[in-house]
Amino acid sequence: MFNQKEIIKKGNLRKKSIFIISLFLIVFYTIASANAHILIIGDSIGDLPNERQETIAIYEKLISDGYPVILLIGDNATSENIIKGMYGADAIIYIGHGSDLSYYQNDGGISKAPYAIPTSDNIGIWTNHDLLSEGLNIWGMKYKGIFIPPFKKGASVIFIHTCFATGWVQDTYVANPDETLYKFNIPYVNSGANVYSTGFYQVYDEGFFDGVLGQELANGGEKSLTFEEANKLANPEDQFDSSNSKEYNEMVYYTSQNGGSLFIGNKDSYVLPPASDCSEYDRDAANSWYDAGKPTNDPIYDESIRISSENSLENLFNYFYNAINGLFKNFIDNLLNI
Repeated sequence: MFNQKEIIKKGNLRKKSIFIISLFLIVFYTIASANAHILIIGDSIGDLPNERQETIAIYEKLISDGYPVILLIGDNATSENIIKGMYGADAIIYIGHGSDLSYYQNDGGISKAPYAIPTSDNIGIWTNHDLLSEGLNIWGMKYKGIFIPPFKKGASVIFIHTCFATGWVQDTYVANPDETLYKFNIPYVNSGANVYSTGFYQVYDEGFFDGVLGQELANGGEKSLTFEEANKLANPEDQFDSSNSKEYNEMVYYTSQNGGSLFIGNKDSYVLPPASDCSEYDRDAANSWYDAGKPTNDPIYDESIRISSENSLENLFNYFYNAINGLFKNFIDNLLNI
């Protein structure tokens, strides 16, 4: 199986009691109703209790501000549920692990694609060049095809504590950050999204907010902050340098001085739309699109974001090559440590 990485930075989040029945009711209601246009995914493999609390706090704030929300947490965060929840979303907030094929050993060395958002069913949502892939088509791993992220053009995609998203993995920074940032994020960027990633906490209990997302949440649901505005209000350590862009393979991006935060997209776009602008989730259309194999000619896609997948044989070779290298590296490391 692919490696499940630990989160990269910890905040001082005060522990508070969460009753199991309350959590059950929150998850049950949001999954059953499925009438949302902001998708929140948290603790997708069930081993990050602090991040689960943070996910619920963000959910509760959005609900109180009038946003319709889909919450996928723990066991409910399957690949199918996540991908269907992406359909037509105005924003996606992911809080949790990022993974690879065990190539990177948390040693400050080079990391290699593909990267994944782990899912509770162990399928994963993987990068596949300029697309996403539900599972991988190698060595008998579950595989359900490639797809373009089906959210609205200009949507916000926000990663929090996600390894590889900013170049950090646990407590090390990869040796090839430009390549890593590009290959982790390009499927979302190419679909027209504005991507923001950070290892810092965005929302705390007791109503204290920080970070770009936190500033938007503190602002409330009737008004919206742009990424530029929210960034200026954030803790200085969490601010990306909006005046100093970098470029890799024609992807322009902004990072914080310590590499802990990343932004790719239009800085004048809203972090979240006003709650009144969030439209109803079309569950039937999402199911039809998914059941039809996630076709790229679906009406959800704008013409400008229909991306042709690269040669499938080339993809298969690249992933097979990376898998072999990762497994061989692990074998040698384990041998030397005996």
